[in-house]
Amino acid sequence: MLIVEADADWSVWNWSFGAMGFTPLPHPDWLTERAGSECTPEPGFLATLAPF
Repeated sequence: MLIVEADADWSVWNWSFGAMGFTPLPHPDWLTERAGSECTPEPGFLATLAPF
């Protein structure tokens, strides 16, 4: 699940194996509460991952 917040609005996306990508959740307001933790982007993080 991917939660994106922009200004005061937010959207919720779910990973779809069929679509091989994120698809919007049709009723994000059905979630009982918003995610409590925030993610801070880490510059250069991708470069630290081992190649596969």
